[in-house]
Amino acid sequence: DDSEYTVWWYGCIQPITPYPCMFVNANLIQKRVNKWTQFALGVEGELYYMCNRTQKYANSVSYPLSEADILNGKATYEGTYGDGNLIYPVHQMYGKYDSNLYYLSSLRIDNIAESIDDYNYISYAYEMIKNLGNPGDFEQKLFNLISSLNNGPGRNTTDHEFFKEQRIKLGNLVAELSKK
Repeated sequence: DDSEYTVWWYGCIQPITPYPCMFVNANLIQKRVNKWTQFALGVEGELYYMCNRTQKYANSVSYPLSEADILNGKATYEGTYGDGNLIYPVHQMYGKYDSNLYYLSSLRIDNIAESIDDYNYISYAYEMIKNLGNPGDFEQKLFNLISSLNNGPGRNTTDHEFFKEQRIKLGNLVAELSKK
């Protein structure tokens, strides 16, 4: 609750070239691993910049893009690779099939949601461990799991099976703690 001691992670969905963009250029598993790193570093929040680029710019003036423009890849900015969108307007395209369908999520936003779940599971496990009178080796188990992805080659893994194994271990640890 003390903003003076809160650390936030800053991510840019659509940086200006030549800066890399984790959300567009990187393997999706790296975003998931980043949440484990965020917990290890004490990061408590995340700020996304340029989540949805829905305008074009000419001489510092912005012009709204149509749904067709966005879906045809015209939502770019200063040569940025990718469009920066986390959700896509699709009513004009798919509204004739479902009049309530206005947006579809991207794989990136689905992955962000799942990575937030990862962070919450880690936080939940840590909170349960802190509330145990005698935590035994639970804290070490949790930190070993975090370390498996936060340190060494795990930090840059593109091995989905390795990540999946660690997440299953985390789920099992939460289940075990919930029985205490």
